Amino acid sequence: MKSFICVLCVFQISAIRLPTSIRQPKSSLLAKQDPQAIPAGKKFLFCTTFVLNTGGMFDLLEKQFKQCDDYAFLSSFDDEKRKIFKVLDNAPSSGKNNWPIAEAMTEFLSRKVEHFDWFLKVDPDCFLRPKQMRAALAKYSPTEARAVGRPGRNGHIQIVGAVFALSGPMITKMQANKLDAAQLQKGTWHGEDTVISAWVPHAGGIVENAINAHDKCTTFSSTDRQELPSSDDISHMKSGKSYVKVAPKKKTNMDLGDICYSADLAAIHPVKEPAKMQALMNELDQ
Repeated sequence: MKSFICVLCVFQISAIRLPTSIRQPKSSLLAKQDPQAIPAGKKFLFCTTFVLNTGGMFDLLEKQFKQCDDYAFLSSFDDEKRKIFKVLDNAPSSGKNNWPIAEAMTEFLSRKVEHFDWFLKVDPDCFLRPKQMRAALAKYSPTEARAVGRPGRNGHIQIVGAVFALSGPMITKMQANKLDAAQLQKGTWHGEDTVISAWVPHAGGIVENAINAHDKCTTFSSTDRQELPSSDDISHMKSGKSYVKVAPKKKTNMDLGDICYSADLAAIHPVKEPAKMQALMNELDQ
């Protein structure tokens, strides 16, 4: 059995042509976050994902999550010592048919909206830098119903399951304006991310496309396998420089153009091997 269930999805943006290396002041985005802006007694970032067991990359993901203000692993079983909470009686059969996770997750998170500004969901094969994610999300208002995400080049939907964030008010609106249960049951939206992509606008929320959204660079996440950072890209990040992934010449489902990735990139997806995940953690200061 695979250790985790993962989902891939997508957004849209017009083409932007950029030089292949852009100098940025190191941690310039991090400096703009004002911790005093967070209401007293309310924390900023809650992190979550859905897991099948504690094998594979669980320990590495747990180490990353411990840098969030709080976190929970959602599953079909409980393990309080590892902060694993049962939200489904049975795990979905595959990542391509895991739509029940969306409702179970938002129901679980809805009980925490008074305590956190942002709720971040990642796939378990996602490398996460919580400090940088706080800075990326600080650009958006947590008091409005918003979903922050980004597209990939290969899909058709608006919110990628690999990485997305929901504000507290967004979750509250989603709980008050649910999708049609019959449509869910018959598989109108087959994946967790296709459910979220339909649910956010249905509930009256705003989707924030995070591609090239900060000084014409992306600080939120990468999504597609073909855009994993190379060793040269990692070197650029470590020296405070951005890097650019040029749009492929062949036709893709989403015409996203060139995508600039910041030195403060908060999440990298997909990372399939524990050794690669550990290497990223070692190289990017975790």
